[in-house]
Amino acid sequence: MKKLASTQERFFAKLIDWALQAFPLVTLLSSVEIIVDGPETRVAFIAPAIASIMLLCAAFMLMQWTLIAMRGQSIGKVIMRLQIVDQKTKKVPSVWNVLFVRTLINGIMLGNGVYFLMDALMILRKEQRCIHDFIANTIVIKAK
Repeated sequence: MKKLASTQERFFAKLIDWALQAFPLVTLLSSVEIIVDGPETRVAFIAPAIASIMLLCAAFMLMQWTLIAMRGQSIGKVIMRLQIVDQKTKKVPSVWNVLFVRTLINGIMLGNGVYFLMDALMILRKEQRCIHDFIANTIVIKAK
């Protein structure tokens, strides 16, 4: 049986993904100029920078989703040598299951602070599965 990924390994993989995802957003914020002109304050955006950053964000998400769909790995999971697999078959889940059920639904729910906290705390249980793992019937293992 393949060994489950540790809580720390999953945390660092997620941290890597968040850092990579935050890079374009931080760059976007640096392209914003706040202009204070007397009683009026306006925000000016540098249009070409915003367009480039939006393309970078889209490319990053497409790369993440492709890796997850084909290999069961985000960039963070590749670096940490982890993989998302179906709990029963121990194979990469279907695209529907891993992208839509696990990733998209979880992404939508993460905006809810209670869900975010509960999802994160669930990994501390013996099974080391978050709520999104239960929803999608997946586990995260150490990859070869």
